[in-house]
Formats: sequence, structure tokens, C-alpha cells
Amino acid sequence: MTAPVATRLIQSVSILQTFAYLGIAFLIITVIAGYFMQTPTAGGSRPVGRQLRRKANSELAATTRSGEHSRPGDGGHGGC
Repeated sequence: MTAPVATRLIQSVSILQTFAYLGIAFLIITVIAGYFMQTPTAGGSRPVGRQLRRKANSELAATTRSGEHSRPGDGGHGGC
């Protein structure tokens, strides 16, 4: 999207003015987009994928500590 605009600007004005115009445009877009961001609540909700991954990791750690899952050949010591 930027390339056609930049090409036309470079042809009509100098390259330095093109960088200035594009920089100002990107600054305005970034500031406007920043207004739509929200601060998370105190508890902060995590994306669903992270919650599931954390739950799976904690379950794996619990079963590994209890010795239910050990790798073949490690003698049930969990790699110690």
C-alpha cells in the first residue's frame, strides 16, 4: 500500500519530502491506533490458548513429579 504512494510522491517531490510526508502520516496513524488500545483489568485475562497451554504444562509437571510418566531407560528418575 505504501509503495505506490511513495513512488508517486518521489516523482512529484523530492525523496526527503516523501520521507517526511510518510513519517508524519505513519505517526498520525500510530497515535490514532493507540487510542483504541485498552489497559487490561486488574485480574487480566489471558488469551484462551495461553490458558490451555499453562494448564497442560501444570498437569504435565504434576504427573512427572508423581512418577507416573518416566522416559524409557531413565530408571524412573526423571532424568536426574
